[in-house]
Amino acid sequence: MSAVLTGYVYRNNEIPSYTKQDLHKYAAEKRWRVETGGIIIPIQNNDVKINTDERTRNILTAAFIKASADSSYTINNWKIDSNNYIILSSQNIINIANLIEHHVQKCFEINNEIDSKIENNIITTIAEIENYNWNTFL
Repeated sequence: MSAVLTGYVYRNNEIPSYTKQDLHKYAAEKRWRVETGGIIIPIQNNDVKINTDERTRNILTAAFIKASADSSYTINNWKIDSNNYIILSSQNIINIANLIEHHVQKCFEINNEIDSKIENNIITTIAEIENYNWNTFL
């Protein structure tokens, strides 16, 4: 797998060598893609993809606050894909918010591990960053 570093100019089919700064920048970009790429969780006997972009996290934070204060609070039409909606109970909302928080924090932990390995010359290529275990639910 080859990767393109944002802002790098490639000439004559060269294979670029990356500085530590380049690798740190790429690791942060990869972390952001994983962080905002969504998670799949079981809800009402279905595996449901929940977006983890900042807008969705903001909406769920507000819902989490309401659900924490009122156990009868529900979201009646949470859109899960182009034509499907589900009802989220207060407990569903709290669980989803906690899973997303875990996912986001784990993304930063993995990014920190990679940054440390870059500094210690254990990770020296973009491919190693791409192939690193980015699973946030181990």
